[in-house]
Amino acid sequence: MMKRALLGDVLIDLRRLTKLEIMNINRKQNFVCEKCHKPVVFKHGTRKKAHFAHMKAGKGVTNPESPAHRLVKETMAGWLRKQGVSTTVEHSFPAIDRIADVYFEYQGCGYVFEIQKSAMSETEFKKRISDYQQLGIEIIWIFLGEVKKQENTYSLPSVMQGRPVDRLMHFCTKYANLTIFESPIYISTKEIYSRTTCRKLRNFQLQDLLEKKHLSTYIDGQWLDIKWNFRRRDWFFVSKSEKKLVEQCLLRGFNLAQAPSEVGWPVPGNGINKHLFVWQTYVLIGMMKFLKIGDVFDTRDVMVILQREYQMGCGGGAMIQIKRYLIWLVKLEMLKFCDGYFEYVREPEVAVSMEVCLERDEILVEREVMPK
Repeated sequence: MMKRALLGDVLIDLRRLTKLEIMNINRKQNFVCEKCHKPVVFKHGTRKKAHFAHMKAGKGVTNPESPAHRLVKETMAGWLRKQGVSTTVEHSFPAIDRIADVYFEYQGCGYVFEIQKSAMSETEFKKRISDYQQLGIEIIWIFLGEVKKQENTYSLPSVMQGRPVDRLMHFCTKYANLTIFESPIYISTKEIYSRTTCRKLRNFQLQDLLEKKHLSTYIDGQWLDIKWNFRRRDWFFVSKSEKKLVEQCLLRGFNLAQAPSEVGWPVPGNGINKHLFVWQTYVLIGMMKFLKIGDVFDTRDVMVILQREYQMGCGGGAMIQIKRYLIWLVKLEMLKFCDGYFEYVREPEVAVSMEVCLERDEILVEREVMPK
């Protein structure tokens, strides 16, 4: 595979770049072969390592697309035109050095559909959004790849993992189905729990994709199964990153399989790169260790505990996630909230057996699911 190419007078050697630097390479730049000086393209997907490749005869200098990407781009443009929406494919925005897959205007606002199949870094993902925002244009992501339906959750392809958006949209090229994942809850970086709308693209209207559904965090009967599956994991063999957590839990009289029922509640966001039940357990044991009944604290205090005591990496949005979890603990009457501060009013209930854990899980979940 070709690992070197010229960009202007600069030699780009992929072997000397970090993984993050490779992920941030703009694929639409004009690379040329250092030997023959003919156009080459940068390729970086999920199956092959990053490399450069010569253009096929008759191709232009822009980055060639996969057949799936080209198909979905044309399909989305045709779908818009059938609804009377003026649409441009491969619309150029020189001011931000971007070429949108599909650009259209609707009710006085500008939008782009970005069809994404290849893995991309979080930095590039956010940069593309901010670039279009400079022009007052909203970007709507349409992701490709294989989404696997599991018992109660969905396993995502790498291109969809960890995306900080309120609605994930996935297009299945095999069946021409569009699936909208509303307010996805990241159980882990690869697995989400979500309400979904899935049907043939032709049965959607544009308004369905533009609609802002500010759904409150929800749970249903499936959430109980998710909690139980977590408890049934084999905790005798844990990863290195979880070993400290297991030790901390044992010091407080429980193992992860018997974590208090105050652990394991749906919280949107993906600013904490750990399993949802794991990071919530860290929050809980941090409060058990450093707080006593009647203490008052705020979200930032919890962040300090996680980072200083447990060396947890918390990215952008982590504080919002933690606050949302603390609100759950208020609902579960472990905390009180007043004037922007939380009060520690009750310690979590540590069960003496797995049977008691499962019983209390069921009681609390049914309490949240049933209409008030």
